[in-house]
Amino acid sequence: GRDLGRRLVTALRLSIENQRLVERLEQRSTELESANRELEVLSSTDPLTGVANRRLLMAFGRAAPAACAVLI
Repeated sequence: GRDLGRRLVTALRLSIENQRLVERLEQRSTELESANRELEVLSSTDPLTGVANRRLLMAFGRAAPAACAVLI
């Protein structure tokens, strides 16, 4: 009886700890997604003007289905 009780208590503790770990993982995943979005914006825009930089314009040009021109 006592051995079964100890196993149940251990299983309950592990279940609670697993739930905490899942919550922390979800929080860190959300933080990482947010940081990645920010890095994407920083890597594709000019920090002073906020206008698309050369990298974003080149990606747009490659993705355009037809010929396009950029006026600077």
